[in-house]
Amino acid sequence: MIDIVLDLGGVLLNHNMPECIRQFKLILGDNYPRLGLTVSGEATDTDLMRQYEAGKISTDHFIAQIIAWGKPGTTENDVRKAWLAMHDCIPAQRLEQVRRLRKLGYKLYLLSNNNEMHWQSTTQRYGLPDYFDKVFLSQTIHSCKPDKLIYETLIAETGVKPGNTVFVDDVEENRKTGESLGWKTFATLEALMNAIDS
Repeated sequence: MIDIVLDLGGVLLNHNMPECIRQFKLILGDNYPRLGLTVSGEATDTDLMRQYEAGKISTDHFIAQIIAWGKPGTTENDVRKAWLAMHDCIPAQRLEQVRRLRKLGYKLYLLSNNNEMHWQSTTQRYGLPDYFDKVFLSQTIHSCKPDKLIYETLIAETGVKPGNTVFVDDVEENRKTGESLGWKTFATLEALMNAIDS
């Protein structure tokens, strides 16, 4: 039986960078460049956004820094809302595809390589742990993305075999890391489902 590893952010959640950027610009004003978030959602290795995504600083620190840089009256809720706008929901079709994979008997593993804000919000709304054999949160097992440690930890804890593992991630560099481990990769959940059905 095939083991399937899915990335949370780029595969299941909608990607809405324009809205995320709009909200952060409202909060930060002239200080927005200090966040380091580009139009594509990429960030440099030294900015606040990259440090947070890589698990190098806590959620509390990230929020406190944005509030300190933000316009007067900025609240924790404002920061959380802006961050979560980046990935605002899981389309019903993708949830149904995950349920279908589960019904077909595949072992499913989820990588949340963003941070606990997305994970907590997503868990509360969709109950994702019920569909996955194990969830791996990046802030607890690796320091920066893409780092083989997250995949090596997954392999060690699940026993997935190279030729038996499918990896779905929208980030090409991460897929290359998966391919170096002998995994078959797909950029989207839809592409994986098409391959299963063909």
